[in-house]
Amino acid sequence: GGDGDSMGAKPVILEESGGADFSWWLAGRRQYRQTLRLLDIGLLDDARKMADRLRDRAGDDVMALYHLALFYHRLGLDPIAIGLARRVNLMWMGPRPKAVYEILYPKRYLHSVTKEARDHGLPPALVLAVMRQESHFVARARSRAGARGLMQIMPKTGHRLMGTRNFKVDTLYHPQTSIHYGTKFLARLLDEFGGSLIQALGAYNAGPQRMKGWLRSPRCRHDEDFLLEDINLLETRDYIKKVMEGYFIYSWLLGENRNFDNIGGKVP
Repeated sequence: GGDGDSMGAKPVILEESGGADFSWWLAGRRQYRQTLRLLDIGLLDDARKMADRLRDRAGDDVMALYHLALFYHRLGLDPIAIGLARRVNLMWMGPRPKAVYEILYPKRYLHSVTKEARDHGLPPALVLAVMRQESHFVARARSRAGARGLMQIMPKTGHRLMGTRNFKVDTLYHPQTSIHYGTKFLARLLDEFGGSLIQALGAYNAGPQRMKGWLRSPRCRHDEDFLLEDINLLETRDYIKKVMEGYFIYSWLLGENRNFDNIGGKVP
């Protein structure tokens, strides 16, 4: 999933400017205020039409893009909201409002994610980071390879995790089911790969067999930084880095205090 967050890998990216108040900007922009009102009273279709029209002529106005990102986030249209927030993040001068990070890293399905993560001994921040990268929170997402749902589970994997004969592929589109299978699969991979996050994420993306192939090299087995750079699939390398970054940011947003000094190591 996803492309180019380019938010840098260091904690310094998480400078934020507290509760930003941009009522001064909205004061002179009637249609933006109207869209906000439509959202507030629950007229979502009308709000969507208005937001689409505003987006067509927003250009590179960072404040317009910021408000549009907020609108689409409230509409639950995360792929559009994240795309707009990426542009805001790149263009914004000085510390970003915390809302930019909250749009870039939405906390969708948090109740289900928290329950499943706890049941399987994983941090909710990690499950959210995987889900974000897999589907951008689109429950009906389907990849070219045939992976389905929020956590992009392959039918074969779903069947194996379910362990029964009456498995129905379409259940993978159901949010709770997808979160359950995805979390269970991730926990299983972490177990299989000795708690190594890099190895488990690589296996989630490219398959356990392929990861075992990369680990045949003694240097890759003993040096995770080397392993990450030695993975010859750009998509998998990129996937691991993005999920690790997401894990770090979600931990911050959820107030999960973790030790990230050894971020390549075991799940803390």
